[in-house]
Amino acid sequence: MGLEEIAQRVEIGRGRSGRVFKGIDGSGNYVAIKVFTSEDFFSKLINYIFFGAPIAYTSIEDAVYSTYYGRMIFEDLVPYWTNGKVRVPKSTGVQWNPEFKAYELITEVIEGRHAALHHPFSSRTDMELSDLVDNVMKPLQEKLIEAGFDGKVWQAGLGNPAGPSNYMLERNSE
Repeated sequence: MGLEEIAQRVEIGRGRSGRVFKGIDGSGNYVAIKVFTSEDFFSKLINYIFFGAPIAYTSIEDAVYSTYYGRMIFEDLVPYWTNGKVRVPKSTGVQWNPEFKAYELITEVIEGRHAALHHPFSSRTDMELSDLVDNVMKPLQEKLIEAGFDGKVWQAGLGNPAGPSNYMLERNSE
């Protein structure tokens, strides 16, 4: 997809499979950009040992487009399955990033925050994480399995202790 240059990239996150930036597209809108690259030696080693290559999204265009079109499907399914509690950020494109020598996925930005963790001063937000896990993630895992999307269940937290980091509370819901 021929996208315009994205300006003013600022890194806002990083994980085993990529780095996430916030930028401004050619229309002046904020976008999130996930660059499918891993600088973690251990993750690269595991991928080479078990799969014979680094993560497919880095260099295989069809894999990235699979993610792009899959997200379009989930843009409709996930809000339906969760009674509007969860929505998937709209994907707007895929492009090659020459700096990282990897593909990147461009999506809308979610203005919000992650569920609060428990600490001595968190009484106002203590239920956020348990509500997310019990009332959103677990039912979503069941729906994904029931619909045959077994490969996506880890994003809903099944077998993935970092699963809650895939969810944000939007500012208008606080």
